[in-house]
Amino acid sequence: NFGVSLVLFAVLVVSCCGDSQKTVLPACFLRGGAGGGGWALFKRRDSPSERYRKELEDQVAALDRQLRTSREEAMRLRKLVKLTSDSKRKATVAEWKTTKSNQQSLHKELSLLQQQIQQMEQFREELEKLLEVAHARIKELEQLLEKESAKAVQLQKQHELEMQELRKSLVAKAQKQLEEINRLMEQRIREATEAARREALSEVDQTVADATQKVQRQADRVLEKERRLSQEAVEKERVKMRKLVKALAEREKSLFAKHHAAEQRQSQAQSVKKNNSRRQQQAPIKTPNIRSPVK
Repeated sequence: NFGVSLVLFAVLVVSCCGDSQKTVLPACFLRGGAGGGGWALFKRRDSPSERYRKELEDQVAALDRQLRTSREEAMRLRKLVKLTSDSKRKATVAEWKTTKSNQQSLHKELSLLQQQIQQMEQFREELEKLLEVAHARIKELEQLLEKESAKAVQLQKQHELEMQELRKSLVAKAQKQLEEINRLMEQRIREATEAARREALSEVDQTVADATQKVQRQADRVLEKERRLSQEAVEKERVKMRKLVKALAEREKSLFAKHHAAEQRQSQAQSVKKNNSRRQQQAPIKTPNIRSPVK
């Protein structure tokens, strides 16, 4: 909407510049106006939201200066019209025709100037509305940024708590399973020992060995399964952490790039200012050519 408004206003100014001899307002725009605004009204810089708001305020101020200049020009034209009316009463027939032609031209120019003033006032109202929308949008974005920052901090704290709870849960679960395995092993060893006592002494060693190997394999499978599940859970948490760290890094990189660009523009502006000052200091001083009086 802002770009469309600027284009419409530019078309309006160009249309008013059709006859530079009869139109006073476009000349003010080309010269820069009373306050040096002029076409500076359309200068925009790529900047954050605060600079955009400041630019809108500057444009409204520049337009106010143009309106003041145009109103002064309208007052001047009215005085000229009145002056030509007074002189027309005292003029001869030839002078009366010339004065009448000038008066018609002044009336036409005054009417055109009043139309331009009305159009500029309408554009100023549009700029003020746009400035209000920009204020509201900036406030909304600032609130959203605060919410997102608080949400990121809360998410990080929540993730740390979840990781701590996960570690505690895994340790407790592994400890419980180990105790259960030890209990089963002891129970089966006792059963194997009791069976070995009832059987022949020659089968005792083999029975105990078979039972021990079976229990060990089961324990290894259980431990391997739990270890795999633990690794998968940890890997999922690592992926989440990587995504979060990447998002934070991208945000920090973007902020750093904007800050660096702002510093670079400021440094360039200071460098240009220093160079201009140095050139002014190094410029030779021209001495006036004083002639001796003629005797």
